Parts: sequence; structure tokens; C-alpha cells
Amino acid sequence: MNVGRSGCVAVGLVVVSLSVCATLAGVVGAWMVSSEPGVDSLPGRVRRPFSRGARVTPERRYEVTERAIDAATRRRMIGRFGAWAAEWCDGLPALLDRLAQRWNVRIGRSAPPGATSCVFFCERRDGEPAVLKLSPDPGLGAFEAGAFAAWRSSGWVPRGLGFDAESGALLLEAVRPGTTLADGDPAARLGAVAELVGGLHASAGDGAMTHFPPLVERVKFIFALYEERLRDPAVASVVPVGLLEGSSAAALRLAAGPGRQVLLHGDLHARNVLDGGVRGLVAIDPRACVGDPTFDLIDWVLVAGGDERAAEPRAEWLASRVGVDPARLWRWCESTAVLVAISQLVRSAGPTEATRSLLNLAQNADHGRFWED
Repeated sequence: MNVGRSGCVAVGLVVVSLSVCATLAGVVGAWMVSSEPGVDSLPGRVRRPFSRGARVTPERRYEVTERAIDAATRRRMIGRFGAWAAEWCDGLPALLDRLAQRWNVRIGRSAPPGATSCVFFCERRDGEPAVLKLSPDPGLGAFEAGAFAAWRSSGWVPRGLGFDAESGALLLEAVRPGTTLADGDPAARLGAVAELVGGLHASAGDGAMTHFPPLVERVKFIFALYEERLRDPAVASVVPVGLLEGSSAAALRLAAGPGRQVLLHGDLHARNVLDGGVRGLVAIDPRACVGDPTFDLIDWVLVAGGDERAAEPRAEWLASRVGVDPARLWRWCESTAVLVAISQLVRSAGPTEATRSLLNLAQNADHGRFWED
């Protein structure tokens, strides 16, 4: 579900301490390319790109070529993080200058922004493209880098080129061609998505998971966010009273239940999966947490709505490919269908057939039956 959001020093799901962020800053060392100047490449150690008093030679110095974010992006950052984000936006040109020097890159045009970050296309000193990602909340970058470090052996995430602990900025490889699955037909790529999910879940060891919060916290955050969205009269007029609350209780019960625990992506929808060409799919923008592996499959079951005739067989097929319990996956879909419906209502002029099917799925769910079986 596309619900990324954070407060100051947060991970889009739970506010965390600065000490946890510092620990993650050390964990990301092995993920980085140690030969790159300015990379925080030693666990537990943050170093500057150049020694004090050193100068960058003119032929190696890249300048920021486009530094301003547009008014819409500025409003989005302030709306997401609060009034203090205006100061961060004002200081962005200076931050970009510092990062350009640190990593010896040329920072060019901005990419379409996300809900919580600004992204810029870059060119490295060897001419290779890269992507610079930064957010008003440095904790987001620390947790994202930590998740990528945990999954680095899988090949399913971008290669890390640099992490700046002070700002939380990430320098990542540019995935090619880099189109999202949302730009095409996500349902046509479900086999590859199942392989991606299984690969991510299998690649993070138990030690890596100790740095991330439990799925219960993620679920609490998501439903709290959607309670705010119900304040929109256009949404509240369509969603039955009490449906969100009942779905939240069922989802929290699933999240707290026993079973296999993995490092979850936490926000694995079609806009967060890139086409990497011959390399395969690449997952971006994680909101990593630890919990039930079926959680990362929800959006792919409900990709075309909540019509049970199509969605339930899709859940069974995906579950068999990833090796999870299809009944549990379907209960997750019933518990979160209302969230997907609300997302569609926010983006559209009114309820569509898919939205209605999702609301019907949520209303008709018998959450108690699953726990009695």
C-alpha cells in the first residue's frame, strides 16, 4: 500500500530513536562500494570525503546544475512533515552542493517526487548515471539503507553507492530502464513479482532483522493514517461506518499472530517495483519491518480489485509460488481491502467498480471464522 509517511526521525511506520539510526548507519557499510570516495564504508564510522583543507581539482569537481524543487514538491514536504520542513527545503541547494562535492557527482534534474523524499538524477565521475535520494527526515534514509544492506546479496534491490549519515541522503545506482510496474500491467508480471518477494525474504538473516520494528507497528501506523483520510467527505460518504475500525482489529490480530518472521519490504506495490531489464525486477522505497511474509503479497492479490472470483485464485497462486499459507494471505486481503479502496477514492473522482468490489470484500469478511478454524 502506498502509504509512506514519517515524523521527525521516523521510518514511515514508527518513530525511532537516534541511537537506532546510528546503529543502522553502521550496518550499511557492507552494502556500499568501499572504493567510492566519501562513502561511509566502515561499520560504525562516519567519515568525510576529503581530509580537512583538501581541495577538489577543477577537472574533477561537478556542480549542481538544477537545484530548485517546484512549489508542489515543497507543499508536499511541508504537508507531510510539518512547517519545519520549509527550512529544510530552503537549505536544499546548500545540501546538494555539499553532497555533489562529497560524492563527486553532477546533480541534474529532479525525478518525480515521492510522498516523503526528493530524488535527483546524477552523473558520476566515470559518466555512469546514479540517483540521489534525500528527505527532510534523515531516519528514513538510515532505515532504507539498512534494509538495502540486509538484502544486498539478493540482487533484488539497487546497489548502494553512498550514504550520508548526517542528512540521511542515499546515492544509488540508476536502474535501467527503470520504469515502474505501475506504468504497464502489473498483473502480467506476477510470476516475476513472486520471485522478487521470495528472494527478498530469503536473503536477510536473523541478525539483520533485529534493527527493524515489528509488523504490528507498521499496521498501526497505516490504519492511523487512513483514519485521517476518512475526514475527506468524499471518502467518508462511501466507506461504511465502522469498516475501517473492524478491519484494523483483524489486521492487528494477523500481525501479532505466530508463524514465520521475515524482513518485509513493507510497502511493496507496483510503483515501488522497477523493471531492471535483463536483470529482472528491482524493489525500491522500502518501509522495512519484521513479520508475516504474506504481508508483502497483499497489493498483488488486489491489483485488479476485490472481486473474489479473480482475487482469491490469485492469492492461492501467489501463495504457492512464494511458499506461504494461502488462507492467511486471503485474510490479510480481507483485512486491508478497505485501505486499497480508500486509496483509490483519494485518487479518483468517485467510486469505481474496483473500489466497490474492494469495499464488498472488506464488508463480507468473516474475521472470526479464520481464528476458529
